[in-house]
Amino acid sequence: MSTLPPHDVPAVFWIDGAGQQQGPEPLSTVIYWVAHEQIPASTPVWWQGAPNWTPFNTSTDLNDALQAQFPPAPAPSPFSAPAPSESAAPFDTPAAFEAPATPMFGGPASADAGTAYEAPTAFQAPATFEAPAAVFEAPTAFQAPATFEAPLTYDAPIATVEPSVFLAPVSADVPVVSDVPEIIVPDAQPTYDLTATNGAAAEPAAPAGLQLGDPATLDADFAGLTERAAAFDAEVERAAALDDQLAAMVGQSVADLGFTVIDASPSDDYHSYRLSEPDGSSVSLAVQRVAPAYTVAAAVERPLACFVDRRRQVSVGVFLGDYLADDGSVDQALFTKHLASIINAAGTPA
Repeated sequence: MSTLPPHDVPAVFWIDGAGQQQGPEPLSTVIYWVAHEQIPASTPVWWQGAPNWTPFNTSTDLNDALQAQFPPAPAPSPFSAPAPSESAAPFDTPAAFEAPATPMFGGPASADAGTAYEAPTAFQAPATFEAPAAVFEAPTAFQAPATFEAPLTYDAPIATVEPSVFLAPVSADVPVVSDVPEIIVPDAQPTYDLTATNGAAAEPAAPAGLQLGDPATLDADFAGLTERAAAFDAEVERAAALDDQLAAMVGQSVADLGFTVIDASPSDDYHSYRLSEPDGSSVSLAVQRVAPAYTVAAAVERPLACFVDRRRQVSVGVFLGDYLADDGSVDQALFTKHLASIINAAGTPA
């Protein structure tokens, strides 16, 4: 059973040549990059439901998806020799071969007359060309991760970059400058008047005071910065409260649908759950968190990714604005109905 995410959902993460995690990108985009050699086929990839980071070219599912999106060119058809023409005149062979009087090209001094010349047999077509089968290494057995959280580290190989040598072009038109003016750096040390009659050196001048500007203007600027920072902090707190509300909605719907929560382990990006159905089957559920950097208005308008791994994987975006009223109330029944539809799309009991 394939564990790949949908082709058009940004769910695939990958490791670049510097060992940095990138993504997520749609599966079709990553396949396009590999097929057109924009990233190596050995690039490690990961998506929600994958057991771990896996090089692209070692995954049977990814290679099957690559073949489906970019099928190989068909092998050439076998060569067929043309049938001999019946209208061709028969070849008249000489009755006998007469050896020349003088040996040619170091041949024997004499030769017996050969038998009648025999026409060559019909052309034998070569055997059918068989295109080499694509070789893919089967991955190890799939181990479902406990949560949807991507591995935190990846040790990428250290790429060796050969330094490039820049050769400046030689031009005969460049004028030769010979008289370069000398740069004179003034002495930064304080000077002293050593001619004073009392024999004491003169003290250096005291530095001028700091020039910060008008105090009233500075106070007004600081107040404006403080007000902006306080407004942002308040919005972050509202986004955090909205994320807590989302977690409560998911927990209530899971209980209403009859699932048992085996494990709940939120990460920086997702509320992740490992559930058990009444028949003991395992279900994985992950709902994207409300990011602290979002404003509340943006958080209710943009979709939050929802992933379900039941008997197959599905992912879809849900909109918090569908369930939150202006008075702060929550349409829990509608959220439960939508969550049930997503779980059902991930497969039904056998």
